[in-house]
Amino acid sequence: MNSKLSFPITDKLNANTLKTFGKRLDGNYYLPFQEQYHNTCSLDNGAIDHKPTLVVLVASINDIEESIKFAVANNLRISVKCGGHMPSGKAIKTKGLVIDMCLLNKVDVCYQANKQLNVLVDGGALIGDADRCLNQYGLLMTNGISQSVGIAGFTLGGGLSLLSRKYGLAIDSLLNAELLLSDAKPIQVNEKINSDLFWAIKGAGHCNFGVVTKLEFRTFDTPKTFHFIIAWSITQARQVLNKYNQYMSSASDNILIYCAISRYSSADTIISFSPSYVRGEMFLVMEGFYYGNSISQADLICREVLSWGKACVFIKSDKSIFEHKKNYDEQFESNYLKKFWKSGILYGDIDDVFITIIVDYFDKYPHFLGRLVIEPLGGAIQNVSLTSSAFIHRQANFVFSIKSVWMSDKIEEAQANIQWLNKLFDLLKPYYEYSYQNYDDNTLCDPLTAYYGKEKQKLIELKHHYDPVNLFSGIISP
Repeated sequence: MNSKLSFPITDKLNANTLKTFGKRLDGNYYLPFQEQYHNTCSLDNGAIDHKPTLVVLVASINDIEESIKFAVANNLRISVKCGGHMPSGKAIKTKGLVIDMCLLNKVDVCYQANKQLNVLVDGGALIGDADRCLNQYGLLMTNGISQSVGIAGFTLGGGLSLLSRKYGLAIDSLLNAELLLSDAKPIQVNEKINSDLFWAIKGAGHCNFGVVTKLEFRTFDTPKTFHFIIAWSITQARQVLNKYNQYMSSASDNILIYCAISRYSSADTIISFSPSYVRGEMFLVMEGFYYGNSISQADLICREVLSWGKACVFIKSDKSIFEHKKNYDEQFESNYLKKFWKSGILYGDIDDVFITIIVDYFDKYPHFLGRLVIEPLGGAIQNVSLTSSAFIHRQANFVFSIKSVWMSDKIEEAQANIQWLNKLFDLLKPYYEYSYQNYDDNTLCDPLTAYYGKEKQKLIELKHHYDPVNLFSGIISP
C-alpha cells in the first residue's frame, strides 16, 4: 500500500485522505508521478492519452467496494479497465478514478445438474485466460479473437465473434452476472433476478450501471474447424464482393467469412505469400471458417469462394479455433499503434456504389494505412428475440468498420487521419443508420441513438434507477 506522499495531489485529494484509503485496500493505488500509473493508463489505442486522478489496482471485491465509496466521497467518476481495447479509450476517465481489474482474472468451470459445464469468469479475465481454461475440457465460449481483450467489455457490448453465426453473440450465452452499484452493494442479475438490469447490460453494460465483478456463461463443445484465406487484387473487389453478398445471405450457420480491404505493408504476412505483391498495393482478403466434420463440404466452400475471381493467395488449414486465435495475436496485434475507428451497421446489401466509394477513396489517398473490415451477422444471431437484450442489430446483414492507423506523434498527422476517415463515412451515410458499440466512436453526435435506437429512453430510465448519482462514466446519463 502507498504510505508516503510528499506533495499535494489535487485540489480535491490530500495526502491523509489517500493514506487512509490505501490502508483499506488489499491492492494498491497509483498517482501520476508513479511509473505504474502510466503503465495502467496505456491502452491498445496509442492515440489515447487520458489522465485520471488516480488508478486503483484492485485485488479483491473489497477493493472495488472501497474504491466506489472513495469516488463518491471525493466527487470522482469511475471508469473500469480490463483489456483496454475500446477504441475511444473509455476505460480511462480523465480526472476520474480508474478501477483496474487485471488482477481479478480467475476462470473456473462448474457442473450443472444437467451435466452441462458452465464457465465462471472474474470481471478482469481476458479472452486468453478463458481459452486456456476451457481448451483443457474440449470446450469454448463465444468470445473474441484477440487473447488480450477483456471478456467483460467484449460481452457487455454484445460480443460479435468468429463463432457468432454458429452459437450466437456472447450475450446470448450469458446466464448470470454480479455487479457492484454506486452504493457499493452487490447485486445479482439474470433472467429471473433484476431482469431489467440483466437486459440492459447485454449490449449497454460498458460502465453505465456498475462494476461487473463476475460473469457466468454457457459453454459449447469445440467444433472441428476448417479455415481458409483467399486474396485478390483490388481490381476484382466489385465482382468478388457482389458474390460474397449473395453467398452470405443464404449461408449455413456453420459458415463464417469476413473480408478486409487494405494496403499491403510489412505487417501483412498473409499477402506476403503472393509472389507479385507490391508495397502499398491494395488487396481484398477473405478469411473463412467452416465448423463441421465434413472435409468434402469444406473443400466445396473453398471452391465456391475461389470461383469468384482470380485469386493471388489461397491458404487453407484444419487448425483448431484456439490455434487460429493464437496466430492472430502473433501476426496482427497492434503494439499500441495510433488508431481512429468508425463503424456502421448494414441492413441492406453491399452494392456496387458502396464498393466503389470505398475503393476510390482508398485509392485517392495512398498514404493512409486504413483498413476496411466487413463482418457478417445472420445465422444464430437472428434466432434470438430482439427484445432479449439492449443489442438492437440482430436483423442486420453486416457490420463494417474502418480504422485509420498512424505512428507519428505529430498532431497534424492525427488530424489528417481523423479527417480522412470522417470524410469517408460522410460519403457512406446513405448505407447505415446505426453503429456497433464495441467499436465505439467518441465523435458521434448522438451515440445513444446510434448504438441503441429506440431503446435509448429505456436505458436512460434504468440508469436513473441503478446509478442515480451518475457515478459510472459510460455514455448513458440519468
